[in-house]
Amino acid sequence: MVVVTRGENGADVASWDRMNEARRAAESIGAELIFGDFSDGFVTVSGDLVHWIEGLMQEWRPDIVLTHFTGDNRTSHQDHVAVEAAVQIAVRRAPWRPTLLLGEGIDHDMTFRPNWFVDITEDYETKAAAIAMHESQSHKYYMRREHVDVRSRRWDINFSRPSGAAEYLPRYWEAYFLVQHAM
Repeated sequence: MVVVTRGENGADVASWDRMNEARRAAESIGAELIFGDFSDGFVTVSGDLVHWIEGLMQEWRPDIVLTHFTGDNRTSHQDHVAVEAAVQIAVRRAPWRPTLLLGEGIDHDMTFRPNWFVDITEDYETKAAAIAMHESQSHKYYMRREHVDVRSRRWDINFSRPSGAAEYLPRYWEAYFLVQHAM
């Protein structure tokens, strides 16, 4: 997992440590976490950002790359917009052609039209617990458990159920927009 900034310019910085929250959450899902040295709130699409992402990709050679979907970027976080653009450039340049998926943003952007879904039902509680570890962000509506539940379940209506199923068991999904998939 890669986080481009250290979250140092958020509200009430003295009362929390976003880096340790992110480390705990990453550890809880078995992920290694890498932080960049870009300034929180001031990330721009630049040669430095693209080069840094390309270096990480060359080192790790991922088969799948996930990044933000920023869509109607008038409402998206400016850092997320820059990161999405830089990741798309870096992935396009990668000679091994990794799959690129853009993850659903938090802003209910109506331009998000997912075409790749992953059933995360078995791992959903782990996901919810990892999100809850970001205590400094817990006051934000999109971090509340109820919001996370609804967001992960809403895509379930897209998929049919076996006829005669005795019980409706909710499924939880991650929705993505597939940008590149080469076999």
